[in-house]
Amino acid sequence: MRTALDALAVIHEELWDEACSLVRLAPGVTPGVDLSDLDLHSVRESALGAYFDFSRGHTQRATAALRAVLATQWRQPDAAWSGSFPVVREQALPALVGAREWVDYDPNWRQFLGVILAILRAKFSELLDFDLSDEVDEAISWCVAGEPDARIADTYTNPNLLSAWLSAHEGVRGGRSTWVESGLNRAQRIMERLRHFGDVDEYNSPTYDGIDLLAVALWIAYPPTQEFFEWGHELRTILRDRISNLFHPELAVTAGPYARAYGVTFASYVSLLGIWIAVSGGESTLPSVLTRDTEHVHDLYFGPVIVDLARESQWTFVSQPVRLARSHTQRFGAARSTSRLSPNAAIGVDEKNRGTFARDQYVPVMVTSRGEDSSVGSLGIYLGGESYIDGYVVVDGLIEVVLRGNENGTAMRVRAEPLSIDGDVVTSGPISFELPEGDVEHVSGGFTWRGGLSETRFYLRYRP
Repeated sequence: MRTALDALAVIHEELWDEACSLVRLAPGVTPGVDLSDLDLHSVRESALGAYFDFSRGHTQRATAALRAVLATQWRQPDAAWSGSFPVVREQALPALVGAREWVDYDPNWRQFLGVILAILRAKFSELLDFDLSDEVDEAISWCVAGEPDARIADTYTNPNLLSAWLSAHEGVRGGRSTWVESGLNRAQRIMERLRHFGDVDEYNSPTYDGIDLLAVALWIAYPPTQEFFEWGHELRTILRDRISNLFHPELAVTAGPYARAYGVTFASYVSLLGIWIAVSGGESTLPSVLTRDTEHVHDLYFGPVIVDLARESQWTFVSQPVRLARSHTQRFGAARSTSRLSPNAAIGVDEKNRGTFARDQYVPVMVTSRGEDSSVGSLGIYLGGESYIDGYVVVDGLIEVVLRGNENGTAMRVRAEPLSIDGDVVTSGPISFELPEGDVEHVSGGFTWRGGLSETRFYLRYRP
């Protein structure tokens, strides 16, 4: 992890804008799209950069960045976005009426920025001027007060975990019993669902498992109440055991399917789960080259926070070599996720998952396989259009993929590393399938496919 933090130090220097005391939006945030002419500045990463600078003794720059971040907070009582922050400083203030969630504002920035500020305050309170400390307290209070009680669905794991801790923590700190009660109630609902289903709803995500682990580390290291401490250990054990079971150390991937993923391998982009594993010595779970152009590089800014929380919460992770085949099945009602690992493969398929949130990040079929020549391929099939996708393991080495659409046909998006298309045959290392009849459009990292039938089937082959 030391190498990754050294890379972050270089990236941070390159992105730092002295003129406004914020960091510029990294090119890797929007791969394939050059936004440099817009000169945008990332608010969340600037707050994390302040944490990084405080930890390295760059107090003056950290203080300037923290003040600049606090100045961006939106404060308007009763507005849907009150207490949140812009994603970039240049983002327009949302309208009082009719502002669109996820388009005009990101409501989860209350949780992300509120938690970052609370961690920063806990670690570096002695470095904050008296007035700045008060400003941080006030900003966090706006984050908690602005969050509507019913906004975050019980199934939306990562902001739920953060919100539960932030509300209870600030409630205890400020003597606000209603905030403590709200946080406890939210945490209790999370635990009830965890015990009922056996895992978190936002299941098996290379990015959001990392946020879940961050939140749970806060429950353990900075527990607002004894319940948070005990629940944190219970929750982390379940998360860690599942991640360890699905992680293939020789292939440096976790077996799918993925509830949400921004890429198909740890080596292709910065993932928060990859950082947590790297903290335990698994450097192969981060891209080998880390620059400001690396895909999703902004999440590398969480590295210093995760390193500290891992130590403070006594995080350990032991990977399990895959010498014999193993499998894991997770059910949420009718939906079933099946993962299989063997010495040469890590695969995962979903059946009957009909969720609608974050469809563009959902990977119902995911395969990584190593060929006889030791070449490795990784291929993920994402949802496309209005289609849903079911995957079925016919036998080891063969997956039936079923696209279920409507009168508009079926669609899917494919990402693979490496990727080759020869006629109708798609290959990625030892993985291959024949494209059904339809239209192909090449996009960054893969392609989209559309067909005219309401249901489409094909078979994907790999070396087990």
